[in-house]
Amino acid sequence: MTGKTVYFRLPETEQKHKNSVTQEMLGKSISRAFRSYKAQFPQYASKEYETVAKQFCEDFFLADEAIIANFANLSLQDNSEKKISLSIRISSHPVFNQHIPHNIAVAVIGYCPTATVSPVFIPERVFLTHGGMDATAYEKQVETHFYQLQENSYPPRSQPNLLSSDFTKSLPAYAAKTKERLSGWLDFLTFKNKLIKHKTQGLRYLNWQFNEETGQVHFLVIAEDEQVLKKTRAAFSRQSLHTFKTEVSTEPFRFILPKKDTTLVDSAFSQLGQLANQGIKIIQKNNSDKEKLTFCEDFRRESQKKADKNNTFDFSKAVFADVFVDISEELSNHIAKFEDDDNREEGKTRQKKINSLFKNMPESGFISISLVGDLALIERHRRAVKNLQQNEGCYAPYLSSYLFDIENANRPNEIPEITEWENKNLNDKQKSAIQKMLAAPDICLIQGPPGTGKTTVIAEACLQFAKRGETVLLASQAHDALDNALSRLQNHPELRAVRLAKSANRITEEGKQFTGESILSKHYVSLRNYVAKEYLQPFNALSEETEKLREWVKQAEFVAHDLQQLREEYRTNQGRLKQAEQALAQAQTEFATQQDAFKQQSRDVESITQLIGLLKGEDSGEALRHSDFALSETFHPLVEHIITEFNHLKINQPFSYERFLVESENQTAILYALIQRYRRIQAVLPKMEADLARLNSSNGAMGADTKTLLEIERLQQEIDEIADKMENDDSDELSTQWKEKRKALRLLKEKPSEGLNSDTYQIFDDAERFTQNNPEAVRPLLMQRIQKLKWFQQQYQSLALATVWDLNNQLQGYDLQLPSDESVREKQADLEALKEDKHQITERGRLKKQQAAQILTDGGFSAEADFLKEFAEQQNRLNELENNLQDLQTKNRDFMPLFTRWQEILKEPEKSAEKDWSELEKPFVGSCNLVAITCNENERTLTDNNFDGFDVVIIDEVSKATPLEMLLPLMRAKKAILVGDHRQLPPIFNEADGLTFEDEVEQNEAQENKQDSDTDLTEDNLHKFEKMVTASLFKELFEKAPESLRERLNIQFRMHPDIMKMINYFYERQLTCGNPDAKRPHGIEFKGLLSQKDHVLWIDTTDDEKGKRFSINDGQSNINVLEARMIAKTLVDMNRQLETLGYGKDNKMKVGVVSFYQPQCRVIRDEIRKINKDKLSFSAIDVEINTVIRYQGKEKPIILLSLVKNNGGDRTQKFRAGRANIARFEFINVAMSRAQNLLLIFGARNMLENREVKLPRMDKAGYDKEMVYKNMFKYLEHWAETGGICDAKEFSAILPNIQPQQKGRR
Repeated sequence: MTGKTVYFRLPETEQKHKNSVTQEMLGKSISRAFRSYKAQFPQYASKEYETVAKQFCEDFFLADEAIIANFANLSLQDNSEKKISLSIRISSHPVFNQHIPHNIAVAVIGYCPTATVSPVFIPERVFLTHGGMDATAYEKQVETHFYQLQENSYPPRSQPNLLSSDFTKSLPAYAAKTKERLSGWLDFLTFKNKLIKHKTQGLRYLNWQFNEETGQVHFLVIAEDEQVLKKTRAAFSRQSLHTFKTEVSTEPFRFILPKKDTTLVDSAFSQLGQLANQGIKIIQKNNSDKEKLTFCEDFRRESQKKADKNNTFDFSKAVFADVFVDISEELSNHIAKFEDDDNREEGKTRQKKINSLFKNMPESGFISISLVGDLALIERHRRAVKNLQQNEGCYAPYLSSYLFDIENANRPNEIPEITEWENKNLNDKQKSAIQKMLAAPDICLIQGPPGTGKTTVIAEACLQFAKRGETVLLASQAHDALDNALSRLQNHPELRAVRLAKSANRITEEGKQFTGESILSKHYVSLRNYVAKEYLQPFNALSEETEKLREWVKQAEFVAHDLQQLREEYRTNQGRLKQAEQALAQAQTEFATQQDAFKQQSRDVESITQLIGLLKGEDSGEALRHSDFALSETFHPLVEHIITEFNHLKINQPFSYERFLVESENQTAILYALIQRYRRIQAVLPKMEADLARLNSSNGAMGADTKTLLEIERLQQEIDEIADKMENDDSDELSTQWKEKRKALRLLKEKPSEGLNSDTYQIFDDAERFTQNNPEAVRPLLMQRIQKLKWFQQQYQSLALATVWDLNNQLQGYDLQLPSDESVREKQADLEALKEDKHQITERGRLKKQQAAQILTDGGFSAEADFLKEFAEQQNRLNELENNLQDLQTKNRDFMPLFTRWQEILKEPEKSAEKDWSELEKPFVGSCNLVAITCNENERTLTDNNFDGFDVVIIDEVSKATPLEMLLPLMRAKKAILVGDHRQLPPIFNEADGLTFEDEVEQNEAQENKQDSDTDLTEDNLHKFEKMVTASLFKELFEKAPESLRERLNIQFRMHPDIMKMINYFYERQLTCGNPDAKRPHGIEFKGLLSQKDHVLWIDTTDDEKGKRFSINDGQSNINVLEARMIAKTLVDMNRQLETLGYGKDNKMKVGVVSFYQPQCRVIRDEIRKINKDKLSFSAIDVEINTVIRYQGKEKPIILLSLVKNNGGDRTQKFRAGRANIARFEFINVAMSRAQNLLLIFGARNMLENREVKLPRMDKAGYDKEMVYKNMFKYLEHWAETGGICDAKEFSAILPNIQPQQKGRR
């Protein structure tokens, strides 16, 4: 035999020493390795393990045939001077790879002594490896022969032995180096195991019941004594509680976990909740519930009777207690969503829904903390680490190398171009991330800050991998994050996704659509859609388009005909209407002329009549004062006489006869003025005659005037009356009156005359001549003037009568007849009739145009288009479509029936899936190319469903998973894609309080009572296991990764820009908004504090509603009743506002209430019930109350955040970087960034103002201490375009004053 030879021998049949391997043990290893390929290799499924070992070695070590094999040193200790654990891996094995995929190779590991001259290889175990077919960096590839030695035989010294010491020493000590790297991981598992067991306490419960009113599960428990209850109360405090079946414990009444095999330690009901305040109450003998006391004592007696001699539980001293557990946020939210109906049948349905939530709760069992369930996980992690040490069961050949140093990861030769994106809305950053995910040979890292669409990227990447024929394992640390990523997947026939979980009740509603027959239904839908899109839709679309256009043209044809006819009618009507308007205008002109003549004659007759009345003295003639009536020459003698005589009589007047003749338009007014003067003369003349008579009777004197005479007569009468009274009364008073009257009479008679009254003579220019006190001069003047006036009066009357006679003759010449408008009315009627015709035509045209516009709109055309023109164009287009359709029908004539039948088969995918599932479950699940599990899922969940290795594993929310949690999925695929954000939620150590390992250490070391502290939770252990309990591994890998292996998404679409600006303080302002102009309505306003255009409001709860300093005590460090109360009132007011905007049962606004602590969530629920008729549901808002841990990956239009912590200090207090009694910045970042449209923060400013935040740098390694929150407050106070900050007192003042309607829960 020539060439390099490997000599091997089967193990012994009997075990010679403790660590030696037998043929039986080798056979069992072979059977386990090929358990997934029993059908292909039935010979390895036999229970005759020695026969299996012999058969396998005959198949693997091909005799008389040279074969290329890969050799590796998998020794966990570098002891190559004496021996090594040798791995022989043969790619493309001619026997095995006929039946198993070519990316799987069979490897044999065995003992190889190196101190001897002629070493012999002893196979000890077998496993299947995954990955590339070429030799890895730690292997050497050699073409060799295999030769089997019989028992007690040795290699011939004359033949070259490949396994010489030089060769074995040249093999890299890969496993030893990996073991060294992973030693810390194993140490951490030992530490965690010890920590869990140290914390583990459990109580045996006998029965349980759920009280919906209190939101609590009530357990009746039994414990050895009160001391056990006390220890348990301390252990349960602030922990998430699970229930376990009784079989989990090694004892029936004590919670004792098995010391060795902890793989079966798994909870029956997880995420139950937290121990209520004063949640453990011992049942005393004086308990009022006699029935409960009787049950307990009966149980004690029965248990004592059944107890055997090995029983160490003393039932006689045992105590019974009531344990109350506040249910978790998940359970509370589920129950709150169940419709509450007073209808009995509906009520039953609701109760059934509640019962289904608790269906996995054992009737009796144990209660313990959630960490207990991690014991089985620790064993799985330990096994995974050991496998990784020797590359056993690991599909990624280089995993351990680049997991510790990203520089060892292979880099892509090029970034591929993707020609077809399923999601057309991806931005450039998202596309770049997907391209790098496809290109990376080993690992790719994607950082996705809030709202940047990392789940969108995952969804597109999964489809792109599927199109390339690659299988994907999708994993995440939490069920809800995993199911959220699943829900974003495109429904495509090339992507067949299945969600697997040992506990199906942990799968959310989003994930359930990827389980059971639902996945087959989804696949049927995708197939139906694909056939329709690729084959039927082109024909159907063209047929539909043609038929639609044909119907449109048919419908439009009638309208087009009517429109054309209406246009003709309209043009004819317009011509006739124009003629009628002209005829009417002419008739109106003629009638107006006739009316003007009639009006003028009427005015003349009226003026003449008034003049006659004026001249005859029968009319005042007031209407003539401003008349422009032109007098005829008949008036000239009268006017001339009046003006001439007025001048002779010295009567003052302003008009001359010449002026009268010239101003014809003023003649009537002048005549009126002259006659008024004449009438004044008539009034004055009798007074002048009276004055003349007075003068004639005064004997040459002027004589007393009439007024004086009357006064004399009055005084004489009064004197006579007093004299008569004095005959009977001689009083001095009467005597005095008589004398005074006599004196007055005498003075009046002796008063000299003052002349004539000047008012009478003002008409004359020489009036002063009449008023002089000279009777001799006045009398002749007065007589002369009276004579002339009388003569003038006679002459005037004569001329006036003559003028009146002439005017009456003129009146006889007027023939007043009202002009007729009959012609106008006839023409108007003709015109109105034509206008009515026009209106009718126009109205018919308007309706027809509306019909045409609707037809245009229905046809997908612009309503403003010219209908007739569009109709003509579409007639031509219809002809083209009909020709194209005929061509397509001819082309697809043979296939159309098949396509149609396919659609008919998949018409009802749900029913078809339900019918086919029992037959197709196994083959369909086996065909799925995307499998989704949580990081902590038992690997048997995959193997039981015949899934081993994958081409790609994508781990979402990777920063929330520890390296050990990532290890299980990482080992299942050739390539890893890690998606996360180390500025969001880190790994959680205590989910109930949202505490990381670092937080627990800080709290533990701050405890004053060191006896209650945990000695393992120390700063030393934190530093020792930092990478095991933080997101620092992802951070380190991302920071050191070359650009070709990483991408950061920085364009967010979730948050309003103003909310994003708050979040940007955590990201060095590198986030940008991809849709800044998108409408993000929330419909909420708070008078003076927040308008509907605002999007951020911080309500500072440093002080309470009355402005007094507020603080929470240590006993309630995770409860803030002030914030809970304000949030409850805010929700009630939001519901009221949104109800008025039309939100209701079928379109509720989604609102999220977020806190960091489960107790605060419960208190918020209590406060809501108090003021909301004992209900958590609202009419217009859909409220989800949960911890931030449960909110990662989610989003809501409106978010209310409760920060809780408040130590009562002022804003000047300073804090070091770290937690220091406030939520970590990662938690606050996640909570705030859930908001899309409105963010309301209820938190004490005094706890954040001067707090340093240790922020990881964005673009390089290291951290910086930043005053993040101080910058936020500055932004809200000075720079925010919308929103701001107010205190609790201001905010409470605008909230409705709602009084509690009942007491809250205990």
